[in-house]
Amino acid sequence: MKRAIFFGVLIFLCSGVFGASVTPGSYSINFESGYSGRFSFEFGFEKGVEAELYVSGDLAEYVTLDKERLVGGGVVVATLNLPLELNLSGENKIRVGALQIRDENSGVGAVSDVRGLIKVNVPYPGKYVELVLKAPNANVGELVNFSVEIFNRGEEDVKVDSKIQIFKEGNLIENIDLGVIDVALMTSVVVGSSFDSSGRSPGNYSAIVSGEYGSGLVANDENPFRLGELFISIVNYTREFRADKLERFNIEVESFYNNPINDLYAEVNIVGVDDASFITPVGELREWRVKVLEGFLDTSGIDSENFQAEIILHYGNKTTSEVVDLRIIIGYDYVFLFVIGGFLVVLGFLGWRIVVFVKRTRKEPRKRKR
Repeated sequence: MKRAIFFGVLIFLCSGVFGASVTPGSYSINFESGYSGRFSFEFGFEKGVEAELYVSGDLAEYVTLDKERLVGGGVVVATLNLPLELNLSGENKIRVGALQIRDENSGVGAVSDVRGLIKVNVPYPGKYVELVLKAPNANVGELVNFSVEIFNRGEEDVKVDSKIQIFKEGNLIENIDLGVIDVALMTSVVVGSSFDSSGRSPGNYSAIVSGEYGSGLVANDENPFRLGELFISIVNYTREFRADKLERFNIEVESFYNNPINDLYAEVNIVGVDDASFITPVGELREWRVKVLEGFLDTSGIDSENFQAEIILHYGNKTTSEVVDLRIIIGYDYVFLFVIGGFLVVLGFLGWRIVVFVKRTRKEPRKRKR
């Protein structure tokens, strides 16, 4: 009951968060000396929700808003007036936010904080380049399509001579030359390239992009990726069971494939006991994920304390199998005894409190009638 009340209160308090929004999420501009501009943000709140507006961030002092509060949402215009010079090189984020302070319908206090962004890119002195490499996962035999975005965040145009190096277990296995790319100041260029994984082994790889754009000036970025194969491993499983019971049997599995597998199930055969075998329901396993398959083992036909089972995973046209050692626990069901013991303790405590209450009531002097 307490848990239900807790989640009810949580949902009630978060209802304002789920109903809050801001459009657009962000703007991005390049710094210009003495720049002046207006940016509109539309905030959405449920009817009757009052929100207080604010500005924060590195350049907040250069922003003014056309209003201070909103009720039920609305459009806010932020005016940005930049100075002639700025020493804050790089990307500077200005947050234009709406903090919910009151709901006229429920009386709830501040429960949501919605923010839009104005990004101001201030150039670094001279030449300055940043690289961002995207390296997606793939399966063996497929193309790995890399994407490199080259950001020129400096005050000069640059020529970037870049390449991608691919490593497996610390060993360089391939170089990909991206050539020389011209990037104008305060702009970015996206360059794509592919790696043919045919003949490569599945596993973990790492791609490193580097770009030279001047004497001794080099930018780098690194991104790991994986090559998969249609294979599911048995990670863990239930090892101990109570005698003469219908016991839950969990099998933890992990996918090493870069696509979902839709027809996975486990077949569990108890060695020497045909009647105890079972099959789990068919389910889906997402790429690179871990999942628990659930089944039930009837231990009433198992006579030995130590026994074996063959776990067979079925998926696609493949199987993964493993013979595992399992054990029957002989003795009391301590979990059941613990629950019963706890119940008796609580019952005894309540009985004691009732006795104490009755005794106190009897000892209280009766008031004389006038």
